[in-house]
Amino acid sequence: MSRERAGEGFQPAHTDRPKDWYSVDIVRRFFRGTAKPSGLLDESFAAFVGEYLDDIEDHFSPARWEETRTALKELERKCSKEMWG
Repeated sequence: MSRERAGEGFQPAHTDRPKDWYSVDIVRRFFRGTAKPSGLLDESFAAFVGEYLDDIEDHFSPARWEETRTALKELERKCSKEMWG
């Protein structure tokens, strides 16, 4: 797992596809199943990463990446529909 873009999100370390980057908010929603009321990066996101780091690294590993990528893409589509209709 690679943490890029000044801590704003995650990307698997084994990819060179720029679209394989996911915001902290999407990754948080993937693991917790709920959205945070505000998308601002604050201490609650840091607490989330600390609590879920092992799971994040596992899901972003080569062995689980395709499954995780599919789920994250679907979650992005769902969030987009919620926001824009």
